Amino acid sequence: MSLLKLALLLSSLTLILAANTPTRADYSLTPSITNKAQTLEMIIRKGEIIGARQVERGYFTLGGNQWVFILPEGFRQESSSPGKITLVNQEYDCFLTFGPADPHVDQGGLLSTDDCRRRLLERFSNSVVIHQSSLTVATNSGPAFDLEWIGAGGTSQRMRAGFVSSPSGMLELTMLTTSANFARRECCFNLFTLSFRSNHEAPPQSAAIPDNS
Repeated sequence: MSLLKLALLLSSLTLILAANTPTRADYSLTPSITNKAQTLEMIIRKGEIIGARQVERGYFTLGGNQWVFILPEGFRQESSSPGKITLVNQEYDCFLTFGPADPHVDQGGLLSTDDCRRRLLERFSNSVVIHQSSLTVATNSGPAFDLEWIGAGGTSQRMRAGFVSSPSGMLELTMLTTSANFARRECCFNLFTLSFRSNHEAPPQSAAIPDNS
């Protein structure tokens, strides 16, 4: 399957969504930050046309560094929230977020897997960690965890949360969807995270999407 096809695929909700939609009102996905969170302002720019799709990229500044990433096809930005950027798909059943988790952890710091797991379980006290992996963003890597819990209406929710260190501090990236949708939405998260670039080493030129259609 081509990357283009794979690309076809968190402020709290004020509406009660359908049974197969993540009930984000159950949990706050805003990373815990000791100092006052700054609002991340993103500019979306249209890029090259691949097949029938026009690629869109998000540009923003964090911690003095410029960042750019590719929006998975069908995703748009939700209303801005302090400390994070949130994207949602057309079906409104998958949410991608990015933001600082701790501004005091720089690129030279090694992230403690146990500390990152503890951070998550303190925020999502009714969840369980069902899988652990790693996440790479730009030139940085860190631990990632899949959490699962029963949301409102008895629907099983699943979230992947990953942490990486960078010159902008510790960053957190998440995907929230239902457990039933997780496998087919996972490629959206992969495109989202792997496309990140920052100018802390060179001008932030986002990864290109090859035309494999």
